[in-house]
Amino acid sequence: MRAGLVIMIFTILVLGNGFAQNKADSLLATDNKLIPLPTVNINVGFNHAFSDVALSKEGPTPFRQLGYQLTVVQRAAKFLNVGFDLYSGTIYGEEQRGTTNINYRTSLVSPRINVEYNFYPLLKPDIRGRQLIRPYVGFGVGMVIFRSKGDMKDESGNAYNYWQNGSIYAEAEGSIDESEATPLERDFEYETDLRDANLDGFRKYPQTVLSLPFNAGVRFQLSKNVGINAAFSYVMNFTDMLDNVSSESIGVRQGSSGFDNHLFGSIGLSVFLGTTKPSAKPKPSFEKELATTENPNSDESILEAVPETTEEEDDLQENQEASAVSSDSSQSQTSEEQSSGNDNAEGEGVSVSNIAVDENESESDSETEIDSENQEQTSGLASADVESVTVETESGKTNPPQLNIGDISETEPKKTGEYHWADLNQDEWISPNEVLHFIDLLFEGGAVRSVEDIQNLIDYYFDQD
Repeated sequence: MRAGLVIMIFTILVLGNGFAQNKADSLLATDNKLIPLPTVNINVGFNHAFSDVALSKEGPTPFRQLGYQLTVVQRAAKFLNVGFDLYSGTIYGEEQRGTTNINYRTSLVSPRINVEYNFYPLLKPDIRGRQLIRPYVGFGVGMVIFRSKGDMKDESGNAYNYWQNGSIYAEAEGSIDESEATPLERDFEYETDLRDANLDGFRKYPQTVLSLPFNAGVRFQLSKNVGINAAFSYVMNFTDMLDNVSSESIGVRQGSSGFDNHLFGSIGLSVFLGTTKPSAKPKPSFEKELATTENPNSDESILEAVPETTEEEDDLQENQEASAVSSDSSQSQTSEEQSSGNDNAEGEGVSVSNIAVDENESESDSETEIDSENQEQTSGLASADVESVTVETESGKTNPPQLNIGDISETEPKKTGEYHWADLNQDEWISPNEVLHFIDLLFEGGAVRSVEDIQNLIDYYFDQD
């Protein structure tokens, strides 16, 4: 049973970690926010039973009452965690009542759903999203599946008979002289199913019942993904038959009324899966692109800053090229006219004033050509240099600021303020990575905020007015 539990825990950890890594980006396809991933805890500890049968010194040691627990915890809100745990353990009881020995070993398996209060308003993560101490209190609901067995025979199948002097014989007291009786020793192998033995006439009582665990503990985050934890669970089991003894039992077997509960204390390993990564380039839908075209000043429009030229820039470039071709043709024609004019001036006596007019026209055409070349160079720079792309905003044409990445990376995190949309991991701090994330999206063509919003974020981040 223990080997199967270890294999199950290992399989869940491997599959869970792989799922988290593979699905990290797809989870952010719509909201582009950092999503916290679960924390996985593997614990081992000891049980203490609160039942009608105590654990005497003659019985098994309390350290045999082992328990194992696998817990997966997910943050549902800043102050609230939800989790699922699978618990498996064993409790013992051993008590001598006159000539009757009452003993049991009960195995427990319990799946449960829990909620936890994580003290978030008092203890918050640091600027790296880590939290050294993570205490919690909470409760849950689940079911417990139990099976009780007793040690009533030795390894040879001889039933134990307890005599007044405390000895154990194969024969009942009074049926044979003590000198002729066959002494026996307990082997503490719990081979008899107590429900099937029907010692009190209860027949087939239910062995699957409701349970309510009350939990408390603390998790210590030692590194980015690894930590340790200590946990306690007091479990209320809605049955009085974990020990196969109740207030309705017969004779000396009769117990008190009330539920048989147990306490489980443990320590274990915690694996923090961290958070997902924001998608690199969220793609706007066709409807959003259409809305941007019809109303570029809309607050919900998605502004794109891509290295490729837009249709307007293509038209402008074509016009400039056409203007340049026209200027070349005009200049060539002017040169021919000047040559012809010079020939006519020499041969036919054309006036000097006509020649001067032609020269003025040539100079004007040359200036037009130079302006056209300058425009072409400017257009080329605008399309090649992403950091100087011009984007239309409500206030006119604005260029994204020339940023020094080192300045941002070396700047201390700052309180969120009114820029909640920039707090990706929702820790109420704006970190350098979060500022750079929005700047990268803008320059990579995946901007989810307007240039004005990002400029205001940068001004706030550097305390600029």
